Amino acid sequence: MGVERSAAVLRVARARFGLDPLAVEVHLLDAEGFLARTRRRFDLVIDDVFIGSGAAPRKPAWLPRPGLERAARRIAPGGILVSNSLDEAAQVRATQCELWPHVLELRVEGFDNRIFAGSRRPLDARRLRRTLASEPWLAEIARALRIRTLAPRGGTWRGH
Repeated sequence: MGVERSAAVLRVARARFGLDPLAVEVHLLDAEGFLARTRRRFDLVIDDVFIGSGAAPRKPAWLPRPGLERAARRIAPGGILVSNSLDEAAQVRATQCELWPHVLELRVEGFDNRIFAGSRRPLDARRLRRTLASEPWLAEIARALRIRTLAPRGGTWRGH
């Protein structure tokens, strides 16, 4: 299930990503309000929330806090919370490391984005890299990724 507050973005996503044949449930809703009201649990929550446009996208005031804390409460046992960030990467990393015992950071060569994935289950950068490389349709993408395992509850590198 997904939420998107822009009807235009949702139309493009349906057309470009083929959401309807995949039976992906996407609702035209505001993510902040949705997280405040829902009691559902999810295996995966992806925060790709930005406001602004053009050269100045940024997280809204409610992210990373209290938004990621609310999202973390909606994660099912063994699930993962992923957050895409730009200039606020340090705050997102710190929040994810406070919320989860296991956090990965992903960077894509040539892009400013830093993506953090947190879970109660172990997340291993080497294993993810091997898995991506073993899939022919993902191998090229995997070469552009830099994946690191962050130290538990510390936010410093473990060297992977």
